[in-house]
Amino acid sequence: MNPLETRLRMHLERLESISMSNENVDRELIKARIERLKRQIDDQTILRKAFDRRDAEVDKYVLTRLNDERASQWR
Repeated sequence: MNPLETRLRMHLERLESISMSNENVDRELIKARIERLKRQIDDQTILRKAFDRRDAEVDKYVLTRLNDERASQWR
């Protein structure tokens, strides 16, 4: 987990505990914020996976252009 995902999950946990324990909160507002956080976590995950795929493609391309000695240094 990266720092952004950790912060989002901690905030989600906090909101979920507030919604369960406190009767003096606007439950609809808390529910909307929880749904927004879940979407942010999903978006962040999708972007991370896309970045990882792209990073692997770049590595593969660079390795095809390097000789054996330089390829071992690249890794």
